[in-house]
Amino acid sequence: QSFDEVKERCKTAELEAKRAIELADKARADAVTSQKEKSETQRLAMERLAQIERAERQVENLERQKTDLEDELRKLRLSEMEAVSKVTVLEARVEEREKEIGSLLKETNEQRAHNVKS
Repeated sequence: QSFDEVKERCKTAELEAKRAIELADKARADAVTSQKEKSETQRLAMERLAQIERAERQVENLERQKTDLEDELRKLRLSEMEAVSKVTVLEARVEEREKEIGSLLKETNEQRAHNVKS
């Protein structure tokens, strides 16, 4: 082998080593980028999970509020029905009293008329 051949092989080996180092550096950079992307994806997933859990708690609270409001509405409707019933009874009593008063007035007027004639 001549010195030139050895020199050429050495040069070729240096180029291949340089390419290998560049490829290794690129692979390391890609790995770092991938790791960063993975970490970001995990962070976003955790944020979304937290949002979902908050939304679920809000739904539970709203369902409890809805149940409470439905109970309150039921009680108010019962109260309204009782009030309407009492009003009906009172109106009937008032009507009865008005008839009694009318009858008493009529009787009183008849007695006065009778007394005047006597």
